[in-house]
Amino acid sequence: MAVVHRDYERNEPTELTITTNAVSLRSPGGLLPDVAVQMQGQALEDFIKSNRRGVKGYRNPVLSDLMYGGGQMDRSGSGLSDMWTTDAQ
Repeated sequence: MAVVHRDYERNEPTELTITTNAVSLRSPGGLLPDVAVQMQGQALEDFIKSNRRGVKGYRNPVLSDLMYGGGQMDRSGSGLSDMWTTDAQ
């Protein structure tokens, strides 16, 4: 989902690293202001680990609509929590 979430105003590349133990993706950007507000000052890692859902923000709404319409992503606002839950297992 780096295509949907990246900040296209930045020049840094998207980086994908694959090892035998993990897949890591780094996409230029950062938290959107409306997402930061929804986190209510909680640190990102703590927020993700709390398994809260429903925090939403769209950097690229047209790309988001395209991926959602094609079934490649959902809009439940659970992506960060889902990644932590999957990684922690």
